Formats: sequence, C-alpha cells, structure tokens
Amino acid sequence: MDFIKNNIDGVLNRIRIAEKQSNLEPNSVKLLAVSKTMPSEYVKTAIDCGLKEFGENYIQEGIQKAELFQDYATWHFIGHLQKNKVKLAVAHFDVIQTIDSIELAEKISRVAVELGRKLDVFIEVHFGDESTKTGFLPDEAEKNAQKIACLENINLKGLMTIPPFTDNPNDNRCHFETLRKMSERIFAGCGFKPVLSMGMTADLEVAISEGSNMVRVGTGIFGPRK
Repeated sequence: MDFIKNNIDGVLNRIRIAEKQSNLEPNSVKLLAVSKTMPSEYVKTAIDCGLKEFGENYIQEGIQKAELFQDYATWHFIGHLQKNKVKLAVAHFDVIQTIDSIELAEKISRVAVELGRKLDVFIEVHFGDESTKTGFLPDEAEKNAQKIACLENINLKGLMTIPPFTDNPNDNRCHFETLRKMSERIFAGCGFKPVLSMGMTADLEVAISEGSNMVRVGTGIFGPRK
C-alpha cells in the first residue's frame, strides 16, 4: 500500500503549499479522505498514515467501515441522504454534510433525539443547473439556516458544496467565493469557526484560496474508483 502513503504525502504537501500561499496557519485545512468503493484495507492504511476523518457516500458501505474503524476515525456522510436511511445514518455517522431540505434536517433531529445522539451537520449548497445534484440553492440555504440551527440534537457547523464539473478548476472560483461569503453571514457572531467543506482532488488549491478549511479527496489518495 505504499502508493496510498505516497499519495497522502503528496496531497498534504499540496494543502500545505496552498495554506502558505493564502497566508493561513499550517494545518488549518483538514483533509477528509473519501473512501467510497474502496476496500477496508485501503482505509486501514490511510489511518496508519495518520488520517482521522473519512467520508462515505453510501449508507451500507459506510456503516461497514465505520463499525470496523469507529475507534480510530470520525465518519462523515457526504452522499445524498434518503429519508428512509436517516436512522442508519444517525446511528453510525458522526457528521452529516448533506442537509438539503428542512424536512431532512427535522427528521435527523427527531431520530437523533430518539437515539440519544448528537451530531454535527452541514448545509449542502447547490450551484449550477445540473439535475443530478442535490442541495439548497444559495438563497434558500441562507433563509433556512437559522431554522436548522435551532433543531434539537444537531449542531449546524458549516456548509458544503459540490460545484459543477469543469476541466478548469478556476471556473468554480466564483462558487467557492459565494459559499465563503454566505458562511460569513450565516455564522456571524456564532463563536466558532464554521467548516467550509469545498474542494476536491482537482481543485483543492482554488478552494483553499477562497476559504475552504476542509477538502474532500478520494482519487488523489486511493486512486481511481473501482
């Protein structure tokens, strides 16, 4: 598994360089390893290399890995969450990054109360007109953030986005900037630094330059998905 270690070193080096170029403190940007479709041995190797936060897109696959490594890592759900899978997600994940409706947030809150769990959540914001993408439109996200923040047993900690696909990472700079400015308004006076989960393998430098403090990297660590 030397290729995973080498890839992690390379990604962390890219992050450190981007932090320096943006005049950020070292280690101020978190690396979320996206392990969807990857075998558990790959996750074990990444944990052995020091990674502590992992993202999964599919409930059942994520549960299997979370149960294996729950004592060694924090598990983020980063896929579209169907309402009939909420109980499983709340029971097994530590963070849900993809709140895309008030109804979903309310159900997560109710289930969290039932299960006696508290978990962090992010609002997912959708840019562009891709029909396959989920998330609040920017104005809807801002309008509903306070309602979500007031729900029981969930802590609204940040925003996330998956911008439109492009061959040029700079094409999405405007979306990253919009999310940062939105975050500044939503979390003004909250007393903590909110998480901006934006940027992936191809565009993490652009995202960091626009305020990202969590990048989600899959292929850059584990290689092409099976």
